[in-house]
Amino acid sequence: MYENLHLNDIGDNVKILQEKLKVLGYYNGIITGSFGMETEVGVKKFQYDNGLPVTGNVNSSVWDLLDSYTNYNFNTISLYPTLKYGSTGDEVKDLQVKLTSLLYYNGNLSGNFDLETENAVKRLQLNNKLTSDGI
Repeated sequence: MYENLHLNDIGDNVKILQEKLKVLGYYNGIITGSFGMETEVGVKKFQYDNGLPVTGNVNSSVWDLLDSYTNYNFNTISLYPTLKYGSTGDEVKDLQVKLTSLLYYNGNLSGNFDLETENAVKRLQLNNKLTSDGI
C-alpha cells in the first residue's frame, strides 16, 4: 500500500498524497512528487481538522482517513508507463486518443510520441496546474 512520508521525501506516493490533499482543499500547489513545506502545511492542517496528532508526517492513520474521504485510490499511477518524447506503442496511441477527446491534440493517432504530442501533454499539464514537462 502506501509508505510513511515526511518532509523531503520524493516519489509517486508523494504525488498521490498531494493529489488527495488537493482534492480535499488542503494543498493548492503543483503536483511535484516532492514533499516540501507546502505539502507539510497541508498535512498538518488535515491532521488538525481531523483530530489527529499534528506532526506533518503521513502514517497509516493519515492514509486511511485520506482514502476514506476521497473514496478512490490514486495507486493507479503505477499502472501506466511513463511516456515521453520518443516513446512509441499502443500506450502512446491511447494517450493521443484521450488528448484528442479533450481537445488538446489534433494530430495523427500514430502511436509515436512526437513534438505535437509533447506539446499537447504540456498544455494539459499547464491547464491543470501540474508540472508542465510533457512527460
